[in-house]
Amino acid sequence: MNKFKKISSAVILSFVLFNNVSAAKNTKDIKIEIDGKNVISDVAPFINNERTLVPIRVISENLGYNVNWDNNSRKVTVKNSDKTIELFIGKKNVSVNGVDNSIDVAPMIKNERTFVPLRFISESFDNDVKWDNNTRTVKINKKEIKVASILNDIDIRSTYK
Repeated sequence: MNKFKKISSAVILSFVLFNNVSAAKNTKDIKIEIDGKNVISDVAPFINNERTLVPIRVISENLGYNVNWDNNSRKVTVKNSDKTIELFIGKKNVSVNGVDNSIDVAPMIKNERTFVPLRFISESFDNDVKWDNNTRTVKINKKEIKVASILNDIDIRSTYK
């Protein structure tokens, strides 16, 4: 009977330790916020070479950009109304509005998703990016588009005689 208690205790202790390790792992997950709202992804972002990589569709579409994939050239294109970025899987060379540049970490495919450096994409479209190390959260604030009022462009003091 004493042997049974020891085995039972060891099994229970193993389950407790395993659950605590799993919970600790989940607290290390990277979170993404855009304008204060959580962004949910079916595939978790990860850090590679001190850069946070995210699934391109998740981040781009949440920022309001169009994404296209060319399987033959393994190229992903992200664009909005005034900017186009082209990235190639496994290559650090990128093109921003036709101008060649390079990035620290090449885009890659993981878990059947295309991952790209989050900061590069966000900042290329003039968004503000901050990293909160305490919560492991990337916080993106979208670029504000300032629209001039028509009244500011018209001199309403003009008089007709």
